[in-house]
Amino acid sequence: MLTFQDPRIFSLVPLVILVLIWAARLGYSGLRRHALWFTAALRTLTLIGILAALAGTAYVGQSDRLCVIFVVDVSRSMTPELRARAWRYLQSALATKRPSDVAGVVVFARDARAAAAPSTLVEQIHSLRSGGVVKDATDLEHALRLALALFPPDRAKKIVLLSDGNETAGNVASLEPALQANHIAVDVADIFPSDKFLPPEALLKPLALASRVAVRTPFAIPVHAWSSRAQAATLSLGVDGRFAERRAVHLPAGDSAWEFTRTMTRPGSQRFDVSLSTPSDTIPSNNAVYATVRAAGSARVLYLTMDRVAGVGLRELLARDGIEIVVRSPVNSPDTLEDLSQFDGVVVGDVTAQELGASAMLAIQNAVHDEGIGLGMIGGERGFAGGGYAGTPMEPALPVEMDRKGDTRTPRAAIVVALDASGSMAQLEDGVQKLQLGAKAAVQLMHALKPDDQIAVTAVREQTQVVLPLQTAANTQPLEDTIDALSAGGGGIYCRTALEDADAILQRSDAPVRHVILVADTGDSEQPEGCIALARRMKAAGVTVSVCGIGGETDKDAAFQRALASAGGGQSLIVEEAEQLPALFVRDAQHLQTKLSLERRVALAASAGAPMLAGLPLDTIPPVLGYDFIRAKTGAGVALATADSREPILAYGHFGEARTFAFASDGAEHWTASWSGWRGRRAFWAQLLRWFAKGDTDGGANLHVDEQDGAGRVTVTAKNDADARDWQAFVTSPHGVRAPMTLSPMDARSAEGRFPLDQIGGYSVGISHRSGAPGSKTAQFVVPYSPEFLEARPDRPRLIRLASEARGVYAQPAGRVFRGQTLWVTAERDLTPWLLLFSAFCFLGELVWRARGLRASK
Repeated sequence: MLTFQDPRIFSLVPLVILVLIWAARLGYSGLRRHALWFTAALRTLTLIGILAALAGTAYVGQSDRLCVIFVVDVSRSMTPELRARAWRYLQSALATKRPSDVAGVVVFARDARAAAAPSTLVEQIHSLRSGGVVKDATDLEHALRLALALFPPDRAKKIVLLSDGNETAGNVASLEPALQANHIAVDVADIFPSDKFLPPEALLKPLALASRVAVRTPFAIPVHAWSSRAQAATLSLGVDGRFAERRAVHLPAGDSAWEFTRTMTRPGSQRFDVSLSTPSDTIPSNNAVYATVRAAGSARVLYLTMDRVAGVGLRELLARDGIEIVVRSPVNSPDTLEDLSQFDGVVVGDVTAQELGASAMLAIQNAVHDEGIGLGMIGGERGFAGGGYAGTPMEPALPVEMDRKGDTRTPRAAIVVALDASGSMAQLEDGVQKLQLGAKAAVQLMHALKPDDQIAVTAVREQTQVVLPLQTAANTQPLEDTIDALSAGGGGIYCRTALEDADAILQRSDAPVRHVILVADTGDSEQPEGCIALARRMKAAGVTVSVCGIGGETDKDAAFQRALASAGGGQSLIVEEAEQLPALFVRDAQHLQTKLSLERRVALAASAGAPMLAGLPLDTIPPVLGYDFIRAKTGAGVALATADSREPILAYGHFGEARTFAFASDGAEHWTASWSGWRGRRAFWAQLLRWFAKGDTDGGANLHVDEQDGAGRVTVTAKNDADARDWQAFVTSPHGVRAPMTLSPMDARSAEGRFPLDQIGGYSVGISHRSGAPGSKTAQFVVPYSPEFLEARPDRPRLIRLASEARGVYAQPAGRVFRGQTLWVTAERDLTPWLLLFSAFCFLGELVWRARGLRASK
């Protein structure tokens, strides 16, 4: 069947006929009759061919020309022997390819890439290179989607999958409708030996234990193993790193299970390690598993502080109240849900956001929201806004706000942010240039400033580019609109030029506080000559200078930057990554305008309804000698406030189902020195920490998490004849990514959900009532080794289903990939080149015949 892109071209046919008649009368005189007619026919065919080419003529018909994409698994579960088998299969299949067929190769694991684009030249497919592919997971869906995108439209399509089918990421079943709709056949190559001939392998499944147990109540530690062959083995149990029990067992071929029984005699957490020893094994890393169990009892609180004396003092004060306080410096702060889940609460005392670190703050926020762990912050000169917490992950979790909007106690400020735009700032962090991250940090600074504060932003190389002229901080849109257009390049930043131009901008401002934030690479700060003297002159004129260095403390220009900040009366702040700039900008701007705390003796007023103050001798509560400025969020409670100005000293609230508090004075007996003799001091801290600590709730449902077929399985069983469909679930990965989970009802009282196990570490699974009623529950599930080794045999049922749903063949022999079932496709072939070639031949023929005819007539 012929099709035309623009059939209107054929409306020119009458005109073409007139042209032919006119040309015949003019150009064919003198020709004999037979030569005349033959020459006219050739000219007619020439014009018809041209018209048909202009109309976009194409032929649509059935074609059996085939394109085969070989999708090859190169993840860690594919041993070198299996990859060698895949290569031999690929070569055998390509040997039978017809000249008109094309072939391509996709290699994949967690991600995928095209190792060879579809081509008739199979010589280019000479190896299975897997460079650039992350091999710690298997994502069949991603690999097949890439294969779909590689197919040319005019060929029959076939995918040949060479994989063990043990999917640890993605969902290949969701791709089956697309495969069917695009008429793509999926053959599966069975390159694996039968289970009878699998190499020697034994593994332990991840432990599925209750996160919390009762003290002095025996509980089971079920151990599940799998072995490719029957063999003798030894199971060992360790508790908190110490050997506890050893047991000789016989591993049958296939699955097996055993059970240890333990009893925790006192409240707290214990880690249980189980290991398996066998005489023959291929992958030893999947022979050890662990899980942590907490015995209900006293509250266990993590106290993060730089003042160890204050932390130890509080621990000793509450030793008799059944509260276990673990004191750590922020350097040793846990930064994973798995580690934080061992505590009932986290208290941050007089520690800056920079000292705590972005990863630890994000992990704490997730643990508070997802695990229900309590969160408290105790003030001091390094706490709250003074510690740079405004705009960090900690602020949303606390019951107070720390930005300065609406705060009339601080003077108006004008700030110039001078950004290094040299070549080093062109480096990418998470796909974004460092220069652009600096501009985004300036936007966040604008959000933290008061509306009448002023700000300007410049980008500096050898000369200064004004990115944002001096304006009020209320409107961030002009700066946000220019971020994507910023680009870095060239040599290092000219520091003196940056300071001179920033000073000139600030001379136009009447703000009481004028300040420059210079952002420069610690290893490439050019033009240092005269900068120190210039900074001193600026300081004398009322303009201060802070330097935010990006790099390391020992880089060649770090000392110069510290000296420059000292001369300018500002701060020297160094970060390793540009993404840390927002907290530094906010901290620096707030530091220069005013102290974000107030040192004065002030009496306190208590709220009678505050639950943590019940029964305390509030009529004798001493004054404090200082406090940080905070504002209680809408909906938060204020338990203690200053008696005169009603500024909050102790605020409390909720984040998710977790309880949180903010104590604006300190815990180091500096601002609270007068509390040392107060008879209610110990009870105050004990009741506050008991109130905020995560408690054991019975809830309205049971939650169980285990592993099945390489994926996490969640089972929710409702209590008291409740409906399991009333519950919703979520899972937080070891990397801190939170995602909802679909629960499918099994019956009226139970539901089941699944989530991918594609990372090493602890997963946090939680359930909550859809109505928002209390009673949420969380559970931890630890994958202690690469998820690629959760299974040691291919998932043949999944592969068979995929081949069946996609009209393919399971265990397709290599010799029948191109020679097996004939696949037809409706293909459109463009005839334009052939029509033009036909017209050219006709035109040449006409010239030849007319010349011969004229000679004959003469």
